[in-house]
Order: sequence, then structure tokens, then C-alpha cells
Amino acid sequence: MRKKLFVLMATLSLLGVTITSVVIYFIMQMNIGLFMRKSGILLDQVYYINKYVSESQNEIMLFIIIFIVISFFLINMITNHIIKDINENYKSQDYIRALEGDIKNQKNEIMSLQDLMIEEAYKTRYIFNKIHEGLILLDDEKRIIHINESAKNLLNIDKNYDFTGKHMLFAVKSVELNNQLDNILEESKMPTTMKINDRYLKSYVNAMVENGKLQGIFCVIVDDTLMYENEFARRTFTTNVTHELKTPLTSIAGYAEIMKNMDVTKEDIKVFSDNIIKNTNKMINMINDIIKLSSLVDINNIEKKKVSLDTVIKKCIKNLEIQAKLKNIDISTNIQEDVFVYANESLMYDMVNNIISNAIKYNVQDGKVMIDCNRDGNKVIFKARDTGIGISEKYKEKVFERFFTVDKSRSKNLGGSGLGLSIVKHIAKVHNAYIRLDSKENEGTEITVEFNLI
Repeated sequence: MRKKLFVLMATLSLLGVTITSVVIYFIMQMNIGLFMRKSGILLDQVYYINKYVSESQNEIMLFIIIFIVISFFLINMITNHIIKDINENYKSQDYIRALEGDIKNQKNEIMSLQDLMIEEAYKTRYIFNKIHEGLILLDDEKRIIHINESAKNLLNIDKNYDFTGKHMLFAVKSVELNNQLDNILEESKMPTTMKINDRYLKSYVNAMVENGKLQGIFCVIVDDTLMYENEFARRTFTTNVTHELKTPLTSIAGYAEIMKNMDVTKEDIKVFSDNIIKNTNKMINMINDIIKLSSLVDINNIEKKKVSLDTVIKKCIKNLEIQAKLKNIDISTNIQEDVFVYANESLMYDMVNNIISNAIKYNVQDGKVMIDCNRDGNKVIFKARDTGIGISEKYKEKVFERFFTVDKSRSKNLGGSGLGLSIVKHIAKVHNAYIRLDSKENEGTEITVEFNLI
């Protein structure tokens, strides 16, 4: 800081009196680039020239000098204090402006974080509600905190009712699930199976524990109906296969035992041999049908191409002519030429052959079989009608099941395995075809298969 001292002596004469004024000016440069000027009148002294000048001149001059020095330091101290306050105030304003900027930045960050949290919460709730499995979140008292739409659908409970805060048993009246929740803290956490209406559901529960205290329960509900039905079908299939194979094997073993241990005539040997061959062929046909059914499980490995369905039908009819002549069955056709479907040719042959073979096999003597195959818009319609024994209303839904036969004694005599229409149904499913059966007992049966035209 630069300081300049200016001393101005002014002499005024008034009524014969001289007034002397001593004035000090300070000019200081502050940190903010400005200059400040301060002034002060140090001394006003009236001299009576004629009376005092000669007597007190030295003392007065000394007093003036001392007063000037003291005033200089006093004014300098006051000025420095004022400038310091101004500079500090300026710095404080800079700090406040910087602090204000930081607060604004933090506010923006908090708002961005809040928006992100809201978005994540929305995504979590959306996923929670749209996931295929049923999800239920419970508190430590088994009261519902949240239950998603899938859980409501699986448990067959009111979709519009708000179950928040309700006890789990209020929503799901299942003894199995309640027992599973009661034993939530046990080490064994095996899933529980429960039946709700016609569904078999499996529940998995997981305890949320903190410091040894239960805080909540997370429950997952899975529809296990298909797996249960598949397992039931597998056990039924195994039982049926065992039974169906055991019967002809027992017959073969019996005839062989008789031929070995007893004296039999040539005529008996011929009869026994025919029965052995018949039962052997039955087992071979059954095994082939089982292999076909197994091959239809993995549809991804089935090769498809453009297949002439009318050609396949004609081949099947040609191969079944002898079987039809044995019962004097008349086969009439109404087959349009060049009817193509996107399919596996071998499976198409098996399906058509099974349908026409059944129409002949379960027909009456001197009966009729009518075969149609035509384009209808964007569809290909294949029909096989017969004048046979027909099927009663109560068995219509079961004829496509494995090993099901309406008349077991008749099927055994005709060599049926009970797998033919089951194979037909699976082949149609593999080709996205629609199959329908219409039948009246003692009047006949009609099977219709609809394919997409290519």
C-alpha cells in the first residue's frame, strides 16, 4: 500500500487575526484496485501575531510536529482497519458465491439421484409384477408386503384386491404353505407342493435374517402342473408298456414251454408257431410305435421340406389294399392334385397310414372308407371317414391317449397297440396342424386334419 502525505498550510486573516489550518491527506490503494483518499484537519490555532509569535514560536512548532506525527499514525491505523474490513468483505462475498454454486451443484446431483432411484424402483416393480413366477414378500409376522400379478393368477385369488398388510393365510388358505412358513428358520428348505384348483404349485421360501432375528420372508410360487402331468404320464406309460409287452411275452413263453416239454402234433406246432409269430409281430410293432413317439419329443431335430400330401395318401392306400380286401372294404377318394405341405415326409406317411389303417381295422365287414384331400383357402384339409363301429361320446377325448383302446379285447384281436392315434396327435402337433375327431357309436368315425398351405 502506498501512502502519500500532503500538508497544506493555509493562512486566513479575519478581524486582525491569522488562522492557521494543518490538513493531512492519505491516498491508499486497496486490493480491489481502487484508491481511497482520507483527510483530516489536524490543528486550528489562532495566533495573535503581535502578542504570541515572539514569545511561543518554538513551543508551538514542536507541538504541531508532535501532533502531526501522532495524527499520521492514528489515521494510518484507522485506514488500514477499514481497508482490511473491505477486503475481507470482498473475500466473504467470493466465498458465499462459491458456496452458493456448490449448493446448486449438490442440489442438481441429489435431484438426478432421486430421479434415478425413482426410475430403478419403477423398473423393479415392473419386473416384479411381470415375471412369470409368483413372488410374495412377507414381513416377520407373515403379513403381505407385496404380491405380484403372477402369484394372484397362480393362487386363483382376487386380482383387484389389495392384500398389503393382510396375513398370508387370508390370501392363500393352504395348510402346506402355512406349515412351510412356520418352519422357515429350519435348515431344511425343501419346496412344498400344493394343489390349488386343478394346478399343482411348488413353493420355495427364503428367510431374511439379520442379527439372528427374522426380518422378512421371500416366497416364490412356480406352476409345476406340466411337470407333474408329465411325470404322471411317464409312470403311466411305463406301466402300460410293461403290461403290453408282458402279455405277448407270456404267450410266447407258454407256447414254447408246451412245445418243449410235451408231445405235440404237427398241426399243434403250426398253431403254436403262428401264435408265437403273431405275438412277436405285436411286440415289434409296439416297440416301433414307442420309438416313433420318443422321436417326436425333440421337435427341433425333425427335418421338414415341401411334401406332396396327395402323393403320400395314394401310397398309403396302395399299401393298405390287401388289408381292405380281407374285409371287403371299399375305399373311395376325392384327392386334389399337387397339394403341398411343409412337413417331414416319413411322419406324414405314418400319420396318414395310421388314420386309414384304423378306418379299415375298426370298420364292419363290407364297409366303406372315404378319403378327401383338398385345398380350402390357405388350408389343406385331409379327412378320413368310415362306416365302422364308432366311438361313444365319453371316450372321444381319450382316444388320443397312449395305450387307450375302447374295446381291449377287439384291439388285441386286431393287433392294436393303443398307440396309433397318440402318434397321429403328436405328429399333427409337430406340424402345427389341427386335428378333430367326430364319431357316433355304431355309425362310424371321421378324423379331420388341417394343415397350413404353402
